[in-house]
Formats: sequence, C-alpha cells, structure tokens
Amino acid sequence: MALGEITWTGLVILIGVALGAGVSFWLAAVATRRDAPVARTYRWLNLVCAMVCVALIAMYLSPTLPLAFAAHVTYLGSILGTAVVFVLFVIVYTGNRHWLTPRRVGLLVAEPVVYVLLVATNPFHGLMLADVYTVQFEGLTTMQGRATVLSNFQILYTLLLTTAGYALLARFYLRTRNVYRKQTGLIFLGGLLIPIGAFLYSGDVTPIDLTPFALVVNSIVVWVALFRYDFLDVTPLAADLLIEEMEDAVLVTGRAGEILDANRAAERLFASTRDGSVQDSVSKSKGDLVGRSLPAVSPSLAEAVDGGDLFVHTTDEVGHSLKLDPSVTSIHDQFGIRRGTLLVLRDITEQVRRQAELERQNERLDEFTSVVSHDLRNPLSVVEGYVALAREEDDTAHLDRAANAIGRMNALIEDLLTLAREGQSVDEVERVPLASVVDAAWQNVDGGEEATLVNEAEGVVKADAKRLQQLFENLFRNAIEHAGPDVAIRVGREDGDFYVEDDGPGVPAAERERVFERGYSSLSSGTGFGLAIVQTIAQAHGWSVRLVEGRNGGARFEFTGVDSHLPLVS
Repeated sequence: MALGEITWTGLVILIGVALGAGVSFWLAAVATRRDAPVARTYRWLNLVCAMVCVALIAMYLSPTLPLAFAAHVTYLGSILGTAVVFVLFVIVYTGNRHWLTPRRVGLLVAEPVVYVLLVATNPFHGLMLADVYTVQFEGLTTMQGRATVLSNFQILYTLLLTTAGYALLARFYLRTRNVYRKQTGLIFLGGLLIPIGAFLYSGDVTPIDLTPFALVVNSIVVWVALFRYDFLDVTPLAADLLIEEMEDAVLVTGRAGEILDANRAAERLFASTRDGSVQDSVSKSKGDLVGRSLPAVSPSLAEAVDGGDLFVHTTDEVGHSLKLDPSVTSIHDQFGIRRGTLLVLRDITEQVRRQAELERQNERLDEFTSVVSHDLRNPLSVVEGYVALAREEDDTAHLDRAANAIGRMNALIEDLLTLAREGQSVDEVERVPLASVVDAAWQNVDGGEEATLVNEAEGVVKADAKRLQQLFENLFRNAIEHAGPDVAIRVGREDGDFYVEDDGPGVPAAERERVFERGYSSLSSGTGFGLAIVQTIAQAHGWSVRLVEGRNGGARFEFTGVDSHLPLVS
C-alpha cells in the first residue's frame, strides 16, 4: 500500500532515518553537558551522524537529479566525516590526545575535503562517478553510478582509516584494566556495525544503505558505554587508578596460577631482573605478564607465596635486592567458589634494613657493656694495683707500668668509639675515586717505612669517603702489625668489587671467621677491634667482607656487593 508516491515501506525507512537524525542531535546535546575530553569528540561524531541522516532524507525526497546529486554529495561528505571523527574519537578515548597536532588533524581532514570537491565537480570531469542516474525505491530517490579508480581509492582510504581506529581500540582493550575493558568492548562492538551496514549495501544484499542506521546504533552504544552506566564515573575510575598507581606491585592470578592482571608497579618490578626464571622473558609491559603463569615469571615468588615467606627479588646484575612481603587474598565469586588470587607485594626493604640496623645497634650496645665491664675493668684494676704499690714502695717504676695500662685503656676507648661511630648506617653516599681514597689512607699509616703498596683500585664506588678511608687504614695497620714492617700490600678490583691482600703469613682457615669478632687479637698489644671496625664499616655500606688466602699465601680481604663503576677498557 502506498501513501502518495511513497510506499508504506518507504515511509518507514524515511521515519527511521528521521528518528536517527533526532537521536543523533539529542546525543550531541547530552555530550555537550559532559566535561570529559572524550565527550567533545563524541558530540562531533553525533553531529556528523545527524548530517548523514539529514542528507539522506534530502536525497530520498529530491524531485530532480540536480537536487538529488547535491544531497548525495553532502551525504558522501558526511559519511567520510564520520570515519575521520571516529578515528579522532578513538585517539582521544585511548588517551593519545598528544597525537592530535593541528598538522595531523589537517592531513586527516584534507583527503575527504578533496574527495567531496571532486564529487561535487564530477559533472565536469567524470573522475569520481560514471553514468550517474537516480533510482526510485519504494517511492524514495537514490543515486546510482559506476565507480571509478579514484572512487575505489577513496573506499580503500576510508577502510584503512576505520581499521586503524579499530586497531587502536583493540590495543587499548588488551592493555587496560577491567572497567575500561567493558567500556572499550562495547564501543568496539558498536563500531563494527558501521562496516557491516556498508558491506551489506555495497554487496547488493540490501537495496537501502544501512550505514546511517548503523551509525545511529553505534552512537547509542557508545552513549551507553560512556554515560548511561557511569563507566566514566569517578568511583570505579578512582578504584582502578588507585590500583594502577599503587607503589606496591599487584598481581591477579587465576585458579591455575596464570596472571590475569598486573599494575604498573608489577611491570616495573619484573622489568629488570637477573632471576634465572626470567632470563628469556624479561617483562617490559603488562602484556608480557598477563597470560603467563606465576611460576614461569618467577619461581621464587611462587614458592614464597606458597610458603608465606619473604620474597627476595634481585633487580639487576650487580645483585641489588628488594625484600618484598607477599600479601595473598583469595578471590571468591557470589557462590563462594574460589576464582583466583589477589597478590600484593609490599616493598619492606627499608623496614628490613632498619630492623637489621637496630639489631646491630643492640649488638654494639651489648659489646659496649662487655668491654666496659671486662676489657676496661682489667687495665683499670692494673692501674689501681701499680699506683698502690708505688705509694707503698715509693717506686716510680710502678707508675710506668700503670701508664702502659692507661695507654691500653685509651686505645680500647678510642676503638670502641670508632666502632660505635662507624657502625651507624650510611645514609648519604657519593661517587668516590677508589684509588684516591687508598692513597690518602696509606699516607696516614705509620710504622711501615719499608712496606710497599700496589694501588690498582681503578674506577669509583658509591660510599662515605671518610669511613671508606678508615676501613683501608685499619686494613693497612693490621697488615703491618701481623706481617711485618716490610709487608707488600695490594689493592685491586674484581668484578666491580675490591680486595686488599698482603704477602704475609696469612691466617689459618679455622681462625678466618674469628678475626672479625670484637676483642679477638693474636697480639697481646692489640685491642681486637681493628678488623671488627672494618666489618662494621662494610656492613654500614651494605657490603660483605670475607677473609681468604691471598695469591702469595697471605691474607686477602674481599669486599662484595659494592655499588661501583669501573672504567671502560678500550
């Protein structure tokens, strides 16, 4: 049944397109009231969609070929405009607004503008359409024409443009977190309706171009994703942002142990490691973590989680480590079924360091008490005894012996104060030329006029220069006292660390651990604090020191864990 020249089917199509125009204008008005940057490009997307519908209505109702052609040109320009604005919308939505320089936007717009001008002037040159004519369908006027090479190029350009938009959406979907995934998935599915409608028409499956209807439906889907369900509301966004910006690494694993999600801190944590478990798969982005099993990423972490232990993560080839406390929370669904695990790795490196420092301070306090109650009391008793004898016998020789005991007390007190001072943690370090510190320490050591020093300590270390010099002075004095005044001492580098060795008699293997004990000395005149101070200074820097046999059988002190930089070898 027909109403005038337009059939009922044609009238339904006409009303549908008109409703599409109205919906697009309404959505544009709704977007105007939103302050999100993406809302502005969404508004322009709807305005262009509305123009598509208005131009299509004008073409349907055109009584003559020139009017229909003019409406058709407007329609084609609006269709191309939707492709351009859709890409701009996707760029803004995916957080890449910095791409949109005036020059780039101009290049995006330039090609469609040139195409529209060529179509508008087609009657004069025929480059875009050949054999243009009108066709009546259910009382509606449509334009037909044979495509040319240039028009096919335009179709290819539009296809590439929209494909780039879908690729950006897909990339964003894979790289973002839960709430954005729902939103992006809806926008992606809505956007697929547009090429489907275009292909149905170009493939002669439908006599009416369904692209305008697909555009309107896509706009509605995007509106639902952006605004209706408050996917851009501050609460879910804040929750997502909180997890994403947390300093603690956060991992979500499934029931099989596969990683389902990870925040930026987790990406950074596993981005640089010498853990043998990740030798062949250093993770530099969330995509490198998601989908892999936790044991594959880090077996030591998986073991720590299962055992409830601290996770020690080695961050680089030098061996710097982080102490991490894994917090494990099971994730259950509404039926109480366990679906996965939330794993939060809290960095407690500083806490562990301070706790160790407190324990060392307590140890030094105990040692101080022991020295005061024992080591200082003994020479004090000797002084009192010799002073009493001097008074009774009126013999000053006893005072000389008392003076010797007082000298030992002074040495003990000096070493004890040094031990307490050097044992404090090193809070500020600087890049220190190691060779210069070694030379300065050697100049301050007396008693070894025939002793020699070979200084091969190249490069710099990060250390407290004064404490480092004290360390070398104690080692040099120890070598002269135990190996003799003609001892040969060598300081060198090895794998970024350093060592000090001499050509003396060395230390028996059974006693090498004891030499660092407070009060231990193989000489009656020694206080037993020299090497203890060396170890304390090393520990204050976070280094380790051990005594081994040197190349010539002497004592060799090796310092490891040193934050250093060796010179480049040409």
